[in-house]
Amino acid sequence: MFKQIFLCGSILLSLSTATAFKDRGLYLGVGFYSQNAFNRTVNSATGSTGLFGTSSYPIYLKQDWSLNSNWFISPQLSYTLIPRDSTDGAAKNTLTHINVAFGQNFSDDWEWSVAPGILRHDIKGNGGSKQLNNGNGYSTFALPGRAVAIHSFTVTAGVAYELTKGRLAFDLIFENFLSSDKRSQNFFLSYAYLFGGF
Repeated sequence: MFKQIFLCGSILLSLSTATAFKDRGLYLGVGFYSQNAFNRTVNSATGSTGLFGTSSYPIYLKQDWSLNSNWFISPQLSYTLIPRDSTDGAAKNTLTHINVAFGQNFSDDWEWSVAPGILRHDIKGNGGSKQLNNGNGYSTFALPGRAVAIHSFTVTAGVAYELTKGRLAFDLIFENFLSSDKRSQNFFLSYAYLFGGF
């Protein structure tokens, strides 16, 4: 497997100059973020899994900076402006993902990148109480009202197609990449509009 990865990397490194990245290009857009995707979480009462995990819709900001004719560095920020309700309605969830992508053009319209980053998952309990079945009847249970923040390191691998004034991108995001028991896969589909760059 490492031989195939090395071979693919060597081929990508040897490609000629292209123009997919826009030097000093500033992008703002929206996306579809699927956390714990690819049949990793239960998403129905029957216990079946599905391709999509927990969905959020963050805004997306990035800027490209040229390192040379082919290579670029791109700081990126994704943030959910509107918190997502948890399944039981007991909490609000917000995601913030910051990463720094290192990328290369591989044609006039296509680019690939890898990016280390940090994902922050904020969970704020709504508080109050809820009636739940306890086996013999119903009991009242307290719901947490405090906020918790979870941080995880990420490694992102992505490809993007450059439009005249924007970009379409697909990013595969691995949380806790080096951990065999905590690793999870997320994906992020996004469209961003180009505000500058040449």
